[in-house]
Amino acid sequence: MSQYYTLLTSLPHLPVLEKSRQLPISRLALESRLSMLCETDCAQLDAIEALYFPNPSVLSGLADREVVQAWKSALLLLESDVLKERIAYQLEIRSLLAALRYREAGGKNPDQFIGFGRWHSFIKNHWFEPFFGMDEFQPQIQKIARYLKENRPGHADKLLDQMLWQDLFYCEKQQGFSFSAVACYVLRWGIVSRYLSADADAALIKFDDVTRHLLMKTTFIDDLNQESANR
Repeated sequence: MSQYYTLLTSLPHLPVLEKSRQLPISRLALESRLSMLCETDCAQLDAIEALYFPNPSVLSGLADREVVQAWKSALLLLESDVLKERIAYQLEIRSLLAALRYREAGGKNPDQFIGFGRWHSFIKNHWFEPFFGMDEFQPQIQKIARYLKENRPGHADKLLDQMLWQDLFYCEKQQGFSFSAVACYVLRWGIVSRYLSADADAALIKFDDVTRHLLMKTTFIDDLNQESANR
């Protein structure tokens, strides 16, 4: 408890994304503060960041089912149920957005989509409905989807980051001086860093990479690409 108190009280305030102009602490300085954590906590934090900010190149060689299974297995290794829930929520949002992109790319068979989380079955059962029938209870995500459809990836990325930042902020404030609070702060720092360095073109490439490599049916995409090449 004492090391978490010392660490958290040493970290500068992270302003809401809309008011962020620069990072209040560099990654190097943040790493220096995080050195107060024990080896187990450091390993947990590394796993948490890898899950929350997935690197498409690391997963590019895996099939969809393997990626989803890798996510599930990695979540099981986390000790904090609170952090598992927050990470799963972020992955669920990305799975939902990937499903929308997959359908708009011509995916007419919901059984070909391999998703993650609580909404997976609901999405497949409402595949042909606008926004999979989720518009009433996920209005913000619907707005993100609309931005993507309008080819405004920068706006979509920013709104998604705002949602995730707020989710982590509320979680952090409920955890007191604990490892979970530290992890939420680090994840919020990562969101701020991404937000400040956002570029519309890079955002589209990044989202498409995550969608393609993490959640879309590889054979389906290959068929689409082959069809386009034959035209």
